[in-house]
Amino acid sequence: MLVDAARTAFSARGFDGTSTASIASAAGCSEAVLYRHFPSKVALLGAVFEESAKRLRARVAGLSEAVPDPLLRLETLVTAIATQPEGRQMLRLLVLTVGVS
Repeated sequence: MLVDAARTAFSARGFDGTSTASIASAAGCSEAVLYRHFPSKVALLGAVFEESAKRLRARVAGLSEAVPDPLLRLETLVTAIATQPEGRQMLRLLVLTVGVS
């Protein structure tokens, strides 16, 4: 719940534009509860990336076998990411995190 709320907030407002208070509120808990699970906002961002990567790996498992051509596989992967709401959130979050505009 905290990771999902953080992913949504970070992808909407970026890391610097998101407070731990707003994440806790969106998750229906207090900041104290958030900090019991994550020692810092950076640790929470790491958990967001880790969880999203895990979900993405599960979605694309077997893609190598199903699409043997490397370029077509890359195109299929990008399309799969870009058409999933969570994938679009992660792409936006990556852009916001590295400061590309």
